[in-house]
Amino acid sequence: MIHCLELLASFIEVLKDDCSQYISPEKCLHFLQEYLEEKDLELRQAAIYFAQKTADSCPSLLEGSIEKIAEPLIKNLTYIPNEINKPPTEAYSGCCEAAIYAVQEFARAYQEQFQKYIPICAEKISQILTGSKRLDILFGRNLAFTMVKLGHINPDTVAPYLASFLKRYCTYASNIPDEEYNEEIEEDFKIILQIMLKNLEVTVKNVVYVCTFLAKFKSESKELNQLGSQVLHEIIQIQGDQWHKFYENLPKDLQKDLKEKFLN
Repeated sequence: MIHCLELLASFIEVLKDDCSQYISPEKCLHFLQEYLEEKDLELRQAAIYFAQKTADSCPSLLEGSIEKIAEPLIKNLTYIPNEINKPPTEAYSGCCEAAIYAVQEFARAYQEQFQKYIPICAEKISQILTGSKRLDILFGRNLAFTMVKLGHINPDTVAPYLASFLKRYCTYASNIPDEEYNEEIEEDFKIILQIMLKNLEVTVKNVVYVCTFLAKFKSESKELNQLGSQVLHEIIQIQGDQWHKFYENLPKDLQKDLKEKFLN
């Protein structure tokens, strides 16, 4: 069955919307209801992967079934199944990692229908970020990026959890190569800046990471640069007399970039 689900996922990825001629929504729902909570973790992971690829490549197949599969899918956003200090099994962590990618696609493809699941997703991802002592670097990045994807639907719901992912997000976003920069990333930057403005206490506490992010992102978007300027000037206002000392202690290249972009 694992190979069957993987083949179906590949089939859907290749044919995209055309695959609806060959696979019915009812059959997709059957597979997901049957296997998203399967005790065999490798089979469950294959079902999660199938859900992700379907939402990404042919979302119409699941459009009428979100309420039936969202909760079983979200239950997989648990990184450590038993004792907090006990490392997860490879298969169990694999289910969680697959669920992260699936939630990203569901949030993108089914924004209106997925709206009510944003609070529980944000809470569970935040628990992973704050409760796991050792996270794989790539997995930690994906968790932070997923929180921003959830913010596209409801930034107000994600903002209270900002402390759990802001440092990671700013670190990774500050190092995105120019050749990978695209419109999707730019939209994510707008959302993280909006979330920062909704939780200025956390934003100011992470001011070094935030200023590094602000200095390094490059964009011609007027809206994005206005949001960046707003975040920086809110920080300056809150820090008051402490801002000048903080600014002088920044690396010279960051000072230069911040000044040229936002402080002229």
